[in-house]
Amino acid sequence: MRASGAATLVAAIAACGRNPPPPDAAVGPTPARTVPLASVYLLLQSEAPPPDTAVTLSAGTPRHILFRTAHEDRDVVADLYFGEQAFQAPAGTPVPVTVRPAPGSYGLVLTAGAPFARGGEITFKYAVHFLQPPESVQKYPNHVLFEHALVVGRLAADGQIDLLPSIRPATDNLRAPADSPGTYVVAAPR
Repeated sequence: MRASGAATLVAAIAACGRNPPPPDAAVGPTPARTVPLASVYLLLQSEAPPPDTAVTLSAGTPRHILFRTAHEDRDVVADLYFGEQAFQAPAGTPVPVTVRPAPGSYGLVLTAGAPFARGGEITFKYAVHFLQPPESVQKYPNHVLFEHALVVGRLAADGQIDLLPSIRPATDNLRAPADSPGTYVVAAPR
């Protein structure tokens, strides 16, 4: 009995040195699909929405835009990345880009002064300043279950939402293509 307790202790200590299982980032992207907006729960913003952000990018030059909270901590809500071929414009052309908060959800409205070519990508960062919708608790009784179901969506016409292929590059981060102007939100299926 004593030997088996020691063996268990040795096994537990040895397990501490092992690498943890791979994070969700190792999992492939969620499948893209279009569903009724009423069939998802939208992640909510817990603080005042971020202020509008307007910048002028130079087509052909990679650039990040950080969309930050209005709160004194200035946490990043989203990181938008536009690569060299993001816009249908000759290299060096000024491209105005505006990012505004999406009304009533944890998201943003993206507009640009040039058509998208390959577009960019958006990474929502939701470690703080977000709320799980109260009505989602019956399906997702805790925030961990809710968080694992989240995907990036783009609002579509006629009360639809395009759920985009989303990956988790890091804890509390969710990334998807931003291949057109529009309203991007974070949502979980109902």
